[in-house]
Amino acid sequence: MCCTDLYDSAFKICSFICHQRPARSFSVCGIQFILCARCTGIWVFFAVMSIYGCLFGVGTSYRRLNLLLCSALVVNTATFIDFLDGNIIRFILGSMIGITTGLVISKSLYQLTRSNV
Repeated sequence: MCCTDLYDSAFKICSFICHQRPARSFSVCGIQFILCARCTGIWVFFAVMSIYGCLFGVGTSYRRLNLLLCSALVVNTATFIDFLDGNIIRFILGSMIGITTGLVISKSLYQLTRSNV
């Protein structure tokens, strides 16, 4: 399978979870990422923080995690202001959502496994 075929396959699979608009996606050397900037932040940080949470535990409360998620809503309002609207702010927003979601999932799984022991 050629690199182009692999990229096309990954692009098609990711189209089910992301709109993939070129204007809202990062690109390197003219090649568009397979996810938009926001989804890149969400999925990268979701994966990283899920692994981190499983390996090292989550020492913060659900309340703090909810505050982080609510602060993502504040960041989201910045995307309505034209001069603040851009891929970097979308990536930051996605990162905040991915971090929080990854930690909530790993903390919940940890608590579920501990309660069944």
